[in-house]
Amino acid sequence: MARATAAAFFLLFCFASFAQSDAVKNIVREGIALHDAHKYEAAIAKYQEALGLDSLSSLVHYEMALTYYHMKQYEKAIFHAKVAIDQKDDIALSGIIVMGSAFDDTGRTKESVELYKKALEKYPNEYLLLFNYAISSLRLNQRDEAERALIKGASINLGHASSHLRLGYIQKDKGDRIRSLLCLYFFLMLEHDTERAADAYSQLTELFYKGVKRDNENPNNIIVNLSADASGGFGSSELMLSMIAATSLEKNKDKNEFERFAADTQSFFQILGELKENESKKKKGKKKGKEKTPSADLWNYYVDFFYELSKAGFTEVLCYRAAVASSNEIPAKWVEANQEKIELFYVWLRNQ
Repeated sequence: MARATAAAFFLLFCFASFAQSDAVKNIVREGIALHDAHKYEAAIAKYQEALGLDSLSSLVHYEMALTYYHMKQYEKAIFHAKVAIDQKDDIALSGIIVMGSAFDDTGRTKESVELYKKALEKYPNEYLLLFNYAISSLRLNQRDEAERALIKGASINLGHASSHLRLGYIQKDKGDRIRSLLCLYFFLMLEHDTERAADAYSQLTELFYKGVKRDNENPNNIIVNLSADASGGFGSSELMLSMIAATSLEKNKDKNEFERFAADTQSFFQILGELKENESKKKKGKKKGKEKTPSADLWNYYVDFFYELSKAGFTEVLCYRAAVASSNEIPAKWVEANQEKIELFYVWLRNQ
């Protein structure tokens, strides 16, 4: 009899716990909806209600931390993020990212970096953690560390646009024109209709035609200023890029800027791919050297990807979609008139 009573009590306890858990989740959903509507105070009130049912819920504390972060109440965000982290469940990682972001925004970037470093020992392949670690490292002027983290994160999740964008800007600051272009092209393939995409497109076209212009005194002459860094592995490619840009001034003079850019990009992708193929043939049969680094893999991926894209006939689609960010009506009208090509491009992407 006692055993049966204990079993009944256990079942009743489990039922009550599940019911309470469902109630907490339902309240949290309401809070999230309020948060998404920017009704932060009302969201916090909902989360406080949920805490009345489960004071240690990692989910509730994480959502509170996130809402307080958006309210710029950083100390409260840190407090609730820590409670979420201390539960040591699957919410902990999200709590770490909120806490690190709050540290960053209150000038405690060193603490943020240390928090992320420790977390990466447990979660070495979490791309969002790697991205946030990179952002904090950049604030401490640790550019190489940030670059390594972004390369790894972008390799893990190729669809994370922000990783490609930040990596592109780092390469630009380093003076690595080719790598920067590859990152920016990839970013704009993923994101082309935002404010930051407009800046990325401007940077992309500026870098592409950098150092190439007509001589004002003699328009028949084209001036090419070269600054290739052969040590970066793309020295010959940068020379090639400058030649494409210089030749284009005469070859594509009757085209508008978007037609010209698409044609020049096609040449760039094809020649870059062919250079890589030729380099691979030279190395064939030789002893293998050191294993490829993650950075080598990502740059090789970019080159191979855009080479295949150019051979598949989608360079024009890529360039015009990217150019939508310029807010010019020409690419916008092109995109509107070429939906079938764009759909085929999406099909091709899904098969890569």
